[in-house]
Amino acid sequence: MRKIATLYLFLLLACSCSGKLRTKGLPMARMATMDIPALTFLPQPVAASLDVEVQNLGSVYRFQAQVEMDREALVMVGLAPIGSSAFTLTYRGDQVTYEHIPFFNLPLKPDRLLLAYLLLALPEKDLENHVQKFGFSLEQNIGETKLLFDQTPIARVISKNGSIKGGEVVFHHLHQGYLLRIKTLQWETY
Repeated sequence: MRKIATLYLFLLLACSCSGKLRTKGLPMARMATMDIPALTFLPQPVAASLDVEVQNLGSVYRFQAQVEMDREALVMVGLAPIGSSAFTLTYRGDQVTYEHIPFFNLPLKPDRLLLAYLLLALPEKDLENHVQKFGFSLEQNIGETKLLFDQTPIARVISKNGSIKGGEVVFHHLHQGYLLRIKTLQWETY
């Protein structure tokens, strides 16, 4: 049994897929783009355990993820149902890499997952400054924030029981149609 498990892991590693993704000019809506935010907003390193649900194009995928980030890098590891790594998303400076096992299909482009996650993680003032650099504005209501471009809602952030640091948040991209629901199970600074 051990030989079969070792062979299986070897084949997964040998067959893993990888690629580099862009960090600048990600499409948000017609004639509107946004860069992935720099990690400089973090006052200290963070380790988090997440329960994630992605809905896009009729597909729903749920997974657990482990995230470690500091002012220089973010690493997100999505776990397959058997507990092994399904994908690794790494953001360092101006480079994003994505590696995944062959049968794993995330129903959302990894750079969009990263952008949405970091927009949720930004402190309120940093979020406002970041989106304004790209011509966006924020409209805040109780429990909901809308990302606007030319007075048109592009995305909604709905906060349930807190923030990305504890509780559940939803990022719903109205133009691209995807929904990202993140429940933070554990958030630790070190």
